[in-house]
Amino acid sequence: MKQGFEYFGYGDGFRIFTGLFEIVAGIVIIVSIWIKLLALIGGLMVALTMIGVILTHVKMKDELKSMTMPFVLFFLGAIVSLMNWTYLFR
Repeated sequence: MKQGFEYFGYGDGFRIFTGLFEIVAGIVIIVSIWIKLLALIGGLMVALTMIGVILTHVKMKDELKSMTMPFVLFFLGAIVSLMNWTYLFR
């Protein structure tokens, strides 16, 4: 991962922030089993992270196949968010 972040031109601070953000997103999604509003928050966290990943790949002019997993994870995060959107209004 460190080499990947260096390849993309990001420093260690951003790498650590991104890793922690992804860990928190995972924890939020697990806790959302019991607290449904957190599914919306966790889904948005995943979707926003994947938007950054996709934009980074586009900036680096990487092949489309290297963006397959970020696209899949973006759509899964977006679907989870949309499915739980109504919890904002309860």
